[in-house]
Amino acid sequence: MIALILAFVAFIGTAALGGVGLMTLNGYTFPQAAAIVLLCRNPTNYYR
Repeated sequence: MIALILAFVAFIGTAALGGVGLMTLNGYTFPQAAAIVLLCRNPTNYYR
C-alpha cells in the first residue's frame, strides 16, 4: 500500500515537472508555469 502511494506521488511529481517543461516550451516563463502547476495542485481547489 505504501509503495502504491509512493508511486502515485512520484507520478504526480513527474507529471507536474513535465507540465512545467511543456508550458515553458509553449512560451510561458518558468515562474508562470510553476505558479499554474501549484494552482492546479492546490488541494483547496478540489473542495470548491
